[in-house]
Amino acid sequence: MNSLRRQLAAKLSIGITLLTTPIFVVALGILFLYSHHLLYQDTATHANNILQTTSQHLRSELGLVENAVNSNAWLMEENFRPDSLQSICHRLLRLNRTPVTCQVVTDSVEMSNIKLGFSVDTTANGDTLFYYSRALRPDGDAVKGIVTAGLPIKRLKTIIKQAEQPFPVCEFLLLENDQTFDTEDAHVFYDELPDTDWTLALICPDSEFEKSYRQLAHIAYFLFIGGLLLILIICYLLTRHTIKPLHKLLAHTKNIVSGKYAEVIPRSNHKDAIGRLQNSVVVMQQSLLEHVDSIRKTGEETKKHNEELARAQMLAEEGVQKKAIFIQNVSHQMRTPLNIVMGFADVLGESLAAQQDGASQSLLQDAELADITETMTYNAIHLRRMVQMLYDSSEYGTSQELFSGKSEYVTINNIAQECIEYTRERFPKTTINFESNIPPRAVVKTNHLYLMRTLRELLFNAAKYSDGQHIMLRISETISTIRFTVEDVGPGIPSDTLGMIFKPFGKVDDLSEGLGLGLPLAKRHALSLGGDLTYDVDYHDGCRFILEVPK
Repeated sequence: MNSLRRQLAAKLSIGITLLTTPIFVVALGILFLYSHHLLYQDTATHANNILQTTSQHLRSELGLVENAVNSNAWLMEENFRPDSLQSICHRLLRLNRTPVTCQVVTDSVEMSNIKLGFSVDTTANGDTLFYYSRALRPDGDAVKGIVTAGLPIKRLKTIIKQAEQPFPVCEFLLLENDQTFDTEDAHVFYDELPDTDWTLALICPDSEFEKSYRQLAHIAYFLFIGGLLLILIICYLLTRHTIKPLHKLLAHTKNIVSGKYAEVIPRSNHKDAIGRLQNSVVVMQQSLLEHVDSIRKTGEETKKHNEELARAQMLAEEGVQKKAIFIQNVSHQMRTPLNIVMGFADVLGESLAAQQDGASQSLLQDAELADITETMTYNAIHLRRMVQMLYDSSEYGTSQELFSGKSEYVTINNIAQECIEYTRERFPKTTINFESNIPPRAVVKTNHLYLMRTLRELLFNAAKYSDGQHIMLRISETISTIRFTVEDVGPGIPSDTLGMIFKPFGKVDDLSEGLGLGLPLAKRHALSLGGDLTYDVDYHDGCRFILEVPK
């Protein structure tokens, strides 16, 4: 993927560079031409400034001559005499270092040949001088003479040589105003000297200008190469940064393809195409997650439904099995006392038939007859008890118990004695002890029938499954309840079967006597009375059940 990223970034960078190169070249060309123009203007301005500075120096020297003449002209007009004029001329030369000659012309013919102001002339010995001439009017109107002061041209050349040169090979020329210096290999700059017929020219060869142009061309070349490299690098970095979200999307899509849906793709705040693509992938992932979650939930619900069906089927099969066992158990438990009753009934019938036939002696003795009667009575009671339990465990019996009243005032000690007597009648050889910590006449508001059935069941089980000699019924009270405790000494209940003693049809041994409804019904009676029935697991000498009913 890194190789793909580098290839894509390189291709995009080269493509963008090719697109931007013409624009860059055009911009660089415009910049080069503009810089060329500015460079020319700067060079020309520099040359003109030097030319004007030099011209100003020349004008200053000429101005000194002019000032010297003007400052002495009025004195000459006041003393317009030959000896005085000669003396004033010497005075002018003595006081001013710039003029080298000074004379006053009074001849009209010579005055006609002299140009007032600045002029140039050559002396007899070949020296060229700059002259400044001024008319003298002693009377105020007519020109009587002209005073002239001269400046050597060599002095002006010295000033020009001392001037700053814009380029090493530049040259200054003094030309008349109507003269020009024609050349194709140099740039010529002109500046007229004020109040003169002369112009100062500065000649700069083109080679000096081309040096700056060549430097500019070299700079432009390096700018072009460096700019292209910089554009390529910037395009590459920007392209890598731009396509980075695409590679992240590629990694996320690979995770989705491999089944890793949990990693959430973040939304993008960019409005460009890549940002919209990323947001579209986010929407696709969310939709995919919703469908996957829907499929997962459907699968889980189907699995749960199948498990519930399997559990329901198991419960149904277990119910069918329990029903068959229950029917088999009920038929066995009821068939046994019925067979006993029927068998003894046949014996009694035969004994009665023998007496009717005139037998001198009955087949049964009185003691045997009493045992048969007692056995038949016990089994009949046992049979009736089982029928009563089946009735109480039915829906009708449950509804009847639910809507039964609890407004009877029952004497606590009396109902305990009644249950003890009832148990002794069924188990004559059983010893049941009784203790009570409450007053003899204390009463509780409850349902007499269901409280009696609960106590009878607890005492019946104690008499039936213990040694029958150490049964104790103890009555005590708490702040809010009356507590009946029934305990015995015997084998007790195994700890691994304690969880099923209050479940309907739960028996420690399938072959043991009973339907497995006694304790569950007693528990239900206690709850319907507003109390509870519990087994004391801390008692290990036998069984101890605690029945609590509200006061």
